[in-house]
Amino acid sequence: MISVIIPVYNAARTLSNCLDSIFNLDYTDFEVIIVNDCSTDNSLDIAKQYNVKIINHEKNFGPGVARNNGAKIANGSILAFTDSDCEVPRDWLRKFEDFFKKNQDVAIITGPYSKSVETKLEEKLEQKFDEKLKPIHQKLDSMEKNLTKRIDSVQKSLDTTIKYFDTVTTDRERRLKHVEKKVNAFPLIAAN
Repeated sequence: MISVIIPVYNAARTLSNCLDSIFNLDYTDFEVIIVNDCSTDNSLDIAKQYNVKIINHEKNFGPGVARNNGAKIANGSILAFTDSDCEVPRDWLRKFEDFFKKNQDVAIITGPYSKSVETKLEEKLEQKFDEKLKPIHQKLDSMEKNLTKRIDSVQKSLDTTIKYFDTVTTDRERRLKHVEKKVNAFPLIAAN
């Protein structure tokens, strides 16, 4: 048996494609373990539509911890890992098993995968978007540096001004106390 372990975090858009590719394999002796890494979308509802084991994390630990936790409950003699935005080729697990049978001294192999059409499109859009935004980000970075310099300059001026006023206040308080002593020395006569 092969255990397929999939860390899942907010993968509602791609998880069905991933699981469909796994359940359409030409190999049938496998189990699928979904490790829901505290998704806030409906990834868990999608996973429940398939014949899978589900581990639910109470907080987001990241894909490494999710993979390890999936491996802990795996029943397979081979562990196969894929991501929730990947679609595996039809012969994916069969090739893994064939390789391990022929190469029993090997402990780890990696195999091909293809990202879902949605993920590819999303990456292309992000790349185009980043290209368009690059000049804006550069301008914002420059403005931030200039603003930081100005804030530092104003802060230095304020520090100097505060020190000056502290000195002035101290001198003024001393003078007021001196004047107060003199005023108290002369009794005030109220005019009727």
